[in-house]
Amino acid sequence: MSAPAPQRPWTVCPACGGTDHRDDYDFSVTSTPGAVPGRVVTCRGCRLQFKIAARPDVPLADYYADTGLYQHRDDEAEADKEFTRILEILRGRVQPGARLLDIGSGPGNFLRAAVRAGYDVTGVELNAGLAELARTASGAEVIAGDALALPRLLAGREGGYDVVTMLDLIEHVLDPVRLLREAASFLKPDGVLLVYTPNHAGLITRVAALAHGLTLGRVQGPLRGIYDCDHIVFFTPETLHDAVRRAGLEPGALTMVKFNPDRRNIARGVTASALRLIESVSPVLFGEFRMVLLARPAGPPSP
Repeated sequence: MSAPAPQRPWTVCPACGGTDHRDDYDFSVTSTPGAVPGRVVTCRGCRLQFKIAARPDVPLADYYADTGLYQHRDDEAEADKEFTRILEILRGRVQPGARLLDIGSGPGNFLRAAVRAGYDVTGVELNAGLAELARTASGAEVIAGDALALPRLLAGREGGYDVVTMLDLIEHVLDPVRLLREAASFLKPDGVLLVYTPNHAGLITRVAALAHGLTLGRVQGPLRGIYDCDHIVFFTPETLHDAVRRAGLEPGALTMVKFNPDRRNIARGVTASALRLIESVSPVLFGEFRMVLLARPAGPPSP
């Protein structure tokens, strides 16, 4: 695994660099495997919500070092349903046969789906064990290294890809604007960047926050499921658009995708049914819990 890229201080906003924030929730004590414990805050400057780690001395990469924790995290059949939807969105802009760079490939489930769909795929994955699994699963080239070290990992490939994808990645990095900017440097002038991440302005988050507030914090389970995890940045459509623009990209179409509790067995029984019910009305009430944003390099495309 490559050496970790320099980290921004945890107390500094990942988007605007501000240090004035509002405290939202405290999950400094956690029993969730792989979770990054800390306080969830909202930047008063740009409204981005992020986490301040309880142990800033621990390198972020250490939280993602357990290959076994992520190897079987997805139910492959359920994950393939989401990836099929994402590839449908992508095919509206970039046809199969195009060169695709996937950053944060995990064990390679999306890479495999993209290869089957006909794309010429390269992956980047922080965890060396997962990178090897991704190579085996997809047959694609997968480079082990930090997503915040792309210029070194992919030197000489700038401007060479038709599409760059980031699925369930941007919420895991300390400097998402830098990641977006550096990822965009590998796009062709008319290329497309696709970001897939949770929507923390969606109805699921609002219901969880309401339950927490009405019970004066005694009902923490729903919020803990959303925030007490390995995510450290929590986007809304507004703050995701802002981050993309700060990276020098032009935001395009935003598509909401329903949360699927079966993909990672996050919820079962009554809880899973409740989540599906909430998502069934989400399209008319604040939006679903997942979102896909397409963006392109600012400026005119190549002729």
